Amino acid sequence: MRLQPFWGVAPKFLQSAQHNWESHPDTFTIGNSADSDTVELLNNTMNENPSGMQRVLDQLNVLQDVGEWLPAFRATFTMHDGPAQYISWTLREAAERAAVLGKYVWTAYLVIAVCTKLCTPMHVDVEKVASSDTTVGWAVASPPSSPIYTFKYPPPGALNDSNYSSLYNPHSPLANPSGKDQTSSVQRTFIYNHRLAMLPCNHRTHLIYNGFFSQYHYPHQFGPSPAHHLSPTFAICVSPLNSDLLAVAPEHFTPVIKNDVVWGDKWDERLLWRGSNTGYLFEDGLEWNSSQRVRLVELGTRRGGEVRVLLPKGENKPVGHGETVKRAMINAAYLDVAFVGKPIQCKEVDGNGWSARFKRLITSNSVIFKSTLFPEWYSERNMPGDISVKARVGEAYDGGMNDRLVEKIARQGTK
Repeated sequence: MRLQPFWGVAPKFLQSAQHNWESHPDTFTIGNSADSDTVELLNNTMNENPSGMQRVLDQLNVLQDVGEWLPAFRATFTMHDGPAQYISWTLREAAERAAVLGKYVWTAYLVIAVCTKLCTPMHVDVEKVASSDTTVGWAVASPPSSPIYTFKYPPPGALNDSNYSSLYNPHSPLANPSGKDQTSSVQRTFIYNHRLAMLPCNHRTHLIYNGFFSQYHYPHQFGPSPAHHLSPTFAICVSPLNSDLLAVAPEHFTPVIKNDVVWGDKWDERLLWRGSNTGYLFEDGLEWNSSQRVRLVELGTRRGGEVRVLLPKGENKPVGHGETVKRAMINAAYLDVAFVGKPIQCKEVDGNGWSARFKRLITSNSVIFKSTLFPEWYSERNMPGDISVKARVGEAYDGGMNDRLVEKIARQGTK
């Protein structure tokens, strides 16, 4: 799916865009020539950055066994662990429809004209999109009918105010009419398609609950400005709204752990998480306390109040609407989450992306709860729920007690 828009752009424009990106800061270009069977580093603007050079070696290692069969090519990567490309839905739609018809979107300035001819009114009102005041922001990457267009960001500082009465204040002790914590009355849902669940187009609260998106909120409260052309560049981490080509991420791609503890001997049944406070810039005036890692640690260490939990009633019996229990009791019994190391990201933003540790974790003969908005390069190659459990932070209590099922999921991850 990520490749389809590029089939709708004239090759000479793609080559020009790729060439221009070679000179962008913090990029590297690998490839080979027509008379070479070795993939090598052709260009870079990383100033010998150690982590960037390591990623060059990682990509070269991935391709070393197939280099002799590859035609001449040049591929430009960002050296960072996040994406670099962002285009509007209008441009993407025009390019994809041109590709279907075997035509080209020649330049950005012809996008509206091409799309007017190719797009049916059922799919998009192109003139309405073109004349919209929404020229920047995450919504631009979504279809005009998406719920994201009606989303209103909380005012600056609101999520740091415990009196701000909103569903967007997930960790404040707000009360609903029944007197219980707000999290006690949240409707439970089941993630059956992780790829669709990642889309901020339909799930607007992703924009404030994930540091990658929410870091753009203030001061302009919109998001990034879209590019006016497609650039065929690669990244090892891409959100559903970015247009980079998703490459293999070899980092920490460890082999299967041998002689691991068998399932029956793993006596600690709590959900375990340890990590640094990456994910957002911790600074006054920013809504850092709504980012994903802070919310998880706050959820697992809070002691006051009550929470509604879906407790198992027995095999083949419905759990009902859940039971209210004291948070101090359930947290001690169910969760073991904490930050480790020294505080970071007090002056810079990094590490907001895919989990490099996921491959190692799923081979540990344990059930992995995965909450992410970044698809893996192999996401569409494995069956959802087959090797891990897709979950939201607030569902950490609802793991259940079907030991045979979770043992099966854990075992599948080792294969």
